[in-house]
Amino acid sequence: MPSIDNMLVEQIQLTLEAYQRLRSQKKVAKELGIHQTTVCRRLDMAFKYGIKVNSDREIVVETVRLAKQKQNLQDTQRIERKSFREQARVENAVEAYSREIHAILKNFTFTVPKTITNPNATACGVIHWSDQHLNERVDLPHNK
Repeated sequence: MPSIDNMLVEQIQLTLEAYQRLRSQKKVAKELGIHQTTVCRRLDMAFKYGIKVNSDREIVVETVRLAKQKQNLQDTQRIERKSFREQARVENAVEAYSREIHAILKNFTFTVPKTITNPNATACGVIHWSDQHLNERVDLPHNK
């Protein structure tokens, strides 16, 4: 059984032979029982890959294989570049956001919290005050 590349080359050459005889894509499509756009695509591929009616089959098969390999590499690189651009956009947004926060916080003056100490105290405690909703209603399904 011939490989797909050989079959494709044979189909293109068959289309070329019919086109040389008939000189009409419509007539070729009717004779081969295929759609006219398929005839057009095969003729374009013949031109793109340099396929001729009596061309060396090994060279044509190798040309088709290399063209497919090139297209695969282009697709892979396109995906990699897209991923890089997306990551770069995120990093640029974070940097811009950080610069804006820095510019806003530059205008504020912060004070050091006051520490109150009692020299007579024998014990001390730490209060951890967190998750305060301060009169905000929390009604979530997972919180019932």
